[in-house]
Amino acid sequence: MEYLIVGINEIDFTDEKGKRIQGTRLYFNYLDDTNPNIIGAIADSKWLTKDQVDKFGIDLRTLVRKTVNIVTNMKGKIVNIIPVEKEAKQA
Repeated sequence: MEYLIVGINEIDFTDEKGKRIQGTRLYFNYLDDTNPNIIGAIADSKWLTKDQVDKFGIDLRTLVRKTVNIVTNMKGKIVNIIPVEKEAKQA
């Protein structure tokens, strides 16, 4: 399924227990053709830990306003983000 990445929020702070929290909130839109009650696109977000982002091997900042495929495991955890190469339209 294709998703349009519309924004990211990179987080890095220490919580009240002294634990460092690092990660990225990924914001995206997508079409859901299976639900006839939805008009337009769905807006959603997912939290990604720094370790998850590091495993992707891609700078998420370069994906803002780009279309991607989001690959999940059986539990719905994002395991990869793959940029979609759009073919150039011929005139």
